[in-house]
Amino acid sequence: MNVICESGSTLISLQADEIGDVVEMETHDLEAPPATTADGIKEMLEGVYKMPNRILSIVDVDRIFNRINNHEKIGG
Repeated sequence: MNVICESGSTLISLQADEIGDVVEMETHDLEAPPATTADGIKEMLEGVYKMPNRILSIVDVDRIFNRINNHEKIGG
């Protein structure tokens, strides 16, 4: 399965092993990632949403796109 994301005029497909429930949430419900989250992961997250039995990580797609574009420009 794939999830299509858009940033500006750029589209990218992210491959997913599984897609679960769609969850509606408010921006003010986002919290900082746990302190145990690796820095490289933490900088790619907008935050986390605490659910009753798990934590849902909210990915910052624009930040990921920027990193990919910068990597390509550098010649990575």
